[in-house]
Amino acid sequence: MGPDQLGVYLGVIAYVRLFTIFQLNGIERTIIREGCINIQKTREILEENIGSRKIFSIVAIIICIISSLFIPAYDMQMKILILIFALTIFVDSNIIYYNCIYQIYEKMQYISVISILMKLLFVSGAILLLYFEYPLISLFIWIVISNGIILILDIYLSKRFVVFSYFSKISVNLDLIKKSLIFSILGFFIMLTTGIDLVMISILGSSHEVGLYGVSQQLIQQGFAVRDAVALAFFPIFIKKLANGGVIKKKVILKYSFMTLTVMLLLSVGLYYFATDIIILLFGPEYTQSGDILKYLVFIIAIYWAMLPFTSSLTATYNEMKLVYIYSMSAVLNIILNYFLYTQYGIIGVVYSTIIVFIFLGCSISFIGYHTLSKQGYFV
Repeated sequence: MGPDQLGVYLGVIAYVRLFTIFQLNGIERTIIREGCINIQKTREILEENIGSRKIFSIVAIIICIISSLFIPAYDMQMKILILIFALTIFVDSNIIYYNCIYQIYEKMQYISVISILMKLLFVSGAILLLYFEYPLISLFIWIVISNGIILILDIYLSKRFVVFSYFSKISVNLDLIKKSLIFSILGFFIMLTTGIDLVMISILGSSHEVGLYGVSQQLIQQGFAVRDAVALAFFPIFIKKLANGGVIKKKVILKYSFMTLTVMLLLSVGLYYFATDIIILLFGPEYTQSGDILKYLVFIIAIYWAMLPFTSSLTATYNEMKLVYIYSMSAVLNIILNYFLYTQYGIIGVVYSTIIVFIFLGCSISFIGYHTLSKQGYFV
């Protein structure tokens, strides 16, 4: 798959993911937090919210498809692919919903196994489709099918811990939805901060540029994914410790945050010198320009990892509004810088924008998180 086709593929994925905010994707964090505090109410909480989850997911799909029709830069092929891939909003939202069960019961190994199986299933099918030169649309159809298979597996495995009715009567818990809405808005601003780049390039530039930038971004996302997996594993632990009057020593938080930043920076420096070689090895010489993008983007992984103790602690202590404020400013800054720096320097300008935004993000979350939690008595 050349940069042009890859650009279309990544552009579709990036565009559809913007609309996950409308599926109320913050409800999982709220369910996990409430379930960890009172695990006996897990079934009740899940049944109470599954109806709303399904409705919001369908609304997200409709908004995604309709909005794509009004973007002049997207041709008919792009719009058809968006229509197909938008179905994953519903499927993936259910997978994430069922994963709440494993987090509440601290069985994160199930999430790891399911994630690995999900990738293996998709990759094996994708390799066959690309080998036999099937059109790009077949790849998106396979994503929907493979994710559907994983959802069925997820439903089966989750019954080992709690059984709830998927077709429960639709009810509205305004208090829980209000809390979920905050997480959803936070997720949206995180998406605008970390995932809007490809969408903006697809609108301002070409699919070829999306492909070149997207290759590097996909590698960076792997570093993000590992960090997010660690955050998921520790989130219930933070909740149970801090929600029950526990405290964390300031020295411990600062020590591990600094150690993480140092280790990841050293790894980033090493990757800086081999970025182009890695790109050529994995994707071929036609992506050589992506090496120049990757060698600078690797440094944002270190910042993202160093924020982990503060983001988890703020979320566990009902201080997510602090993160909303910070990420909203980061999102606005990212969009503005992307536009102006892209018009001046092309796709490398988007790289500069991303680095600036992450420096601002890391400093803001660390500083505000530390002082907020110290003032509230969680850090001593």
